[in-house]
Amino acid sequence: MLWSILAADLHPSNITAWRALLQTLDYRHEGRRRRLRFRRDPQTYLASLEECLCRSGLKS
Repeated sequence: MLWSILAADLHPSNITAWRALLQTLDYRHEGRRRRLRFRRDPQTYLASLEECLCRSGLKS
């Protein structure tokens, strides 16, 4: 069975809900990217986190 999809079908009907969905998906993808960076090179990843903490002014 073939589906016929028109350009109007792809247009989001509720822009606010669509943007919220995109933000949620981006948040989830960022988490996956961070886990992948950690698995590839844990020492470098942790060093970069430590550097960010030092720059933010938080004491260890």
